[in-house]
Amino acid sequence: MLRMTLCCLLILVGLSAAADVEVKGHKFPETIEVDGKTLYLNGAGLRSVKYFGMNVNVYVAGLYLENNFKTADEIRKDTGLKHIRSIYLRAVGASKQRGPWKDGIRENCYANCDESKKVINTWNSKLVKTKTGGRFDITFYADKVKMNIDGSSQVSETIESAPFAKDLLNVWLGSKPASSDLKKSFLRGRSPDLKVEAKTETDESAEAEKSAEPTKEEPAKK
Repeated sequence: MLRMTLCCLLILVGLSAAADVEVKGHKFPETIEVDGKTLYLNGAGLRSVKYFGMNVNVYVAGLYLENNFKTADEIRKDTGLKHIRSIYLRAVGASKQRGPWKDGIRENCYANCDESKKVINTWNSKLVKTKTGGRFDITFYADKVKMNIDGSSQVSETIESAPFAKDLLNVWLGSKPASSDLKKSFLRGRSPDLKVEAKTETDESAEAEKSAEPTKEEPAKK
């Protein structure tokens, strides 16, 4: 009986340990509270960019939803509250952020491109320089989107626009997402493999090449 109780406790501890997800040393809790609602971590990963042929890590982020989904289409159709929590790994000036945001809307808008292309200018006007370890939280409602930035200054702004809320989320989930790696991570759903450290496309390619190399016999140990 005692042995069975200990086994049950170990299983519970294991489940609890796997609940939070860690990416590049930053933990994303399994659940968060937003506007009195419990949101569940659907997936978390790394956003990196190419700079002179090298991968530069920019931020890690987690997607929180009221329900668990594994396809972008399901998430787009869902009417529940959505939230993206980003933690920056380096400082990025506001001017350097604006271009990617505009490109993301232009390449992924679907709800109302004309409106979203105008509203993104208002969004960009609220941006401030990020800081290492600082958070950038975005909450997506049915008719608006709210940003909270812990950067060179504190920002808390709400932009009223139903189409923009949908199109902004699609910057991560659209056909030309900001990062295909991060999109895949967001769509993992709540499963044990969430605790695996996020990898970039370069990492995965290197592993594939390594696995394809012929194995060499190791010399006999003396």
